[in-house]
Amino acid sequence: MISRNWTLRKLPTYPCLCLLGFLTLGVPAYAGEIEQSATRIEAVVQRDLGISTSALAVLLTTPTRGFLPKDMLEANGTWPLLHALEEAGLATVHVSSGLPDGTLREQAFVQIDLTPKGAALVAALQPTSTE
Repeated sequence: MISRNWTLRKLPTYPCLCLLGFLTLGVPAYAGEIEQSATRIEAVVQRDLGISTSALAVLLTTPTRGFLPKDMLEANGTWPLLHALEEAGLATVHVSSGLPDGTLREQAFVQIDLTPKGAALVAALQPTSTE
């Protein structure tokens, strides 16, 4: 059994794994209790940040400054979450036809930029190394 006294600094450096580690290390492995804890976490994130935990996961894992195919984002369910991040003032979403080099003009691409508020949140949630 892993000690419950672990801090976030001892968890993996990947944001989603940190959240998963928090859920699994900080909560007994009883399905009902895990579901209740997940509900509480969702409520806190919604109250404090104005977004869902799914949108928070997108904020932490979606590459910024790149060009992502819009149809892919729509197909995997990320597109509405990006709008939630934009409404919360955490990111700006830009849609363009084609890539900057002039190729793939028939395809829509999305570029995501973090706002200062979004960048500060991402930085705050990134674990720091103690080594």
